[in-house]
Amino acid sequence: MNKKIVVLYKETGQAPVIKIIANMFEIKKMIVESNLDMVRYENCIIVCSSLNQNTNQVPNIVLDFKHITGDLFLIGYNPKIKDFRSLNKDEVKFYKDALDRKSFQYDKYKKWLEKCKFIAESSSNNKILVPKLNSELGDNEENKTTSSLQNEKMLEMILNIQAILLKYLKNNNESE
Repeated sequence: MNKKIVVLYKETGQAPVIKIIANMFEIKKMIVESNLDMVRYENCIIVCSSLNQNTNQVPNIVLDFKHITGDLFLIGYNPKIKDFRSLNKDEVKFYKDALDRKSFQYDKYKKWLEKCKFIAESSSNNKILVPKLNSELGDNEENKTTSSLQNEKMLEMILNIQAILLKYLKNNNESE
């Protein structure tokens, strides 16, 4: 009773491709043994490496409230018989596009990190802000002042942070 099942397989950083699974028994066994996890996604199930095993990896896809790292496959699910099923042609087309949209954009993330690093290193406000955070708000008795003076300095730091963010947004909008 082993029928072939059509799934969408997605490697990290790659587009989803159609695969055929001939032996679902092995996959079900790995799920039961907690080597694979299942995540409900619309009318289907995403089967991926155990979420506990992939803590320091680049995300493959980003969902609303979580991300999934490592390779995965998307498979149909029949709630009436509580079992996996093949994806039909319309589902393959729809979910292939959906997985593409949910893919983690590592290149954009890397560029964003580089911009943030550049702004943090080049900002003159940052040179003022870091010493304030380190010395004026420390636990040393020398650095403690009255609460009104601390509030004033805290407000000044918040304004400096806002200035840094505004510079970043301005630079980011000009480059796009």
